[in-house]
Amino acid sequence: MPSEHPATPGEPSIVSLDSMKNDMQPVDIGTFRAIMGSLPTGVCVVSAIDKEDEPRGLTCNAVCSVSQEPPLVLVCVDLLKESLHALRDSGGFVVNVLREDRSRVSQLFASPSASKFDGVFWEASEVLKLPMLTTDALAYAECRIVADLQVGDHAMLVGMIVGGEPPLGGRPLMYWRRGYSNWPEAAIPNGMGRPTNSA
Repeated sequence: MPSEHPATPGEPSIVSLDSMKNDMQPVDIGTFRAIMGSLPTGVCVVSAIDKEDEPRGLTCNAVCSVSQEPPLVLVCVDLLKESLHALRDSGGFVVNVLREDRSRVSQLFASPSASKFDGVFWEASEVLKLPMLTTDALAYAECRIVADLQVGDHAMLVGMIVGGEPPLGGRPLMYWRRGYSNWPEAAIPNGMGRPTNSA
């Protein structure tokens, strides 16, 4: 089992995978990417404010729900991403779920550009006052960081949703095998159903 080293206040906990790798060797990176690339996902921009009060953000499709009570979400961020510092400095983040036909926005926030927000319209979110992509987001969630784990080459940030807006219409941008697509019209449900966990 991996071991966890508790963090000092303000620092992430570090999960060591050394013991696991000694017992069983992982697949190579190419195989890993091919397997995970077969999983279609939505596309999000995760945003925050840095120490200089400048908006920062990055494209992220490693986003998932963790718990309903309390409402928790998980985002995974590469340790080398500059925006990670802003997320930690803010103590929170906004998950902006991108609308269809927003591949340009996704590519912009996946780039190393320091002026990403110059090309989009944004405003401060209601609760945490963090960047919200008003016209490009299908839905958004304001999250206060409640757990910060360093696992492998990524940070796993768990946020409690303290504000947000569900979809009021429209379709999401999708990503699969390094390509973008829109959610098919025929697959749009009549109601706001949700899958249940029967495990």
